[in-house]
Amino acid sequence: GENLEDFVHEDDQVILRGILGGKMHGRGGRKVEFRLKGPQKQWFSCESSVSPIEDAKDGCTVCYILNMLDVTPRKVFELAQERRERIYRTLLRVSPDAIVLFDLEGDIIMANDRASEIVGMPREDIIGMHYLELLSDDQKSAANQIRDDLLRDGFALNRTLELVRPDGRDVPLECGMSSVRAPKGAVEGYLVIFRDVTVKRKAEMEKKKLEDSLLQIIVNRLSDREIELLNILHSGLSWPEDKKEVGIRMNALPGTLDQFVYRIRKKMEITDMDTVVKIVALRFGWETAHQ
Repeated sequence: GENLEDFVHEDDQVILRGILGGKMHGRGGRKVEFRLKGPQKQWFSCESSVSPIEDAKDGCTVCYILNMLDVTPRKVFELAQERRERIYRTLLRVSPDAIVLFDLEGDIIMANDRASEIVGMPREDIIGMHYLELLSDDQKSAANQIRDDLLRDGFALNRTLELVRPDGRDVPLECGMSSVRAPKGAVEGYLVIFRDVTVKRKAEMEKKKLEDSLLQIIVNRLSDREIELLNILHSGLSWPEDKKEVGIRMNALPGTLDQFVYRIRKKMEITDMDTVVKIVALRFGWETAHQ
């Protein structure tokens, strides 16, 4: 005796009115979804197959049969899935690293916005390309070797590659890669996370250039005898604790050694002799000190 409309969520009542108005079903019936109020006034999602019953004489609809199924658990799962997909899309969009997914044949099937920026192409153009198309010829063998490592180990970390943008600019990359496996363990594709290290590599080159220049300038100020003194200290002796032994090896008087050390410190503008030895050893490639 109750009116079904009193149990249907107000936002879904238009669906119910459409059913009762004969606008939402065919002769074979049709499935619709709406929310129903439960006995504790909680809402649950209902999937209903609606079939009209018609009068045999005039063909008018006299009532409806609703076969209803509670699909609340499924709707909860779908909402959770939608939320996860939303978060996943957001992470891909805001990630500072480029993320690319390609299949077993090497065709790219997913790329995020950062990948598009680094590659210099729209995402729509990247998807469908073979990953080797993004690399210079001399990089392709290295990329194939990394792919072999992925098949064997399942991952490849801290790898370097260089891609070629459409504008002709080479971009050095640092990459981390992982194989994507099905539940039974079969490899389905590969995930690559990479970043443009152009600025980093340029800074490293500039730093090394400055260090080399500094070492060259410093060492050029030292005499052969002063370098000989530093080499002897690098062999495992300390200054001034082992002054006597240094003097014996150099056939020099203690006063002469003091003058050498004074000039070394002044030329290099460093008072700590251990630091001086390390710098000069780096310049000349001396092996690690031994006792």
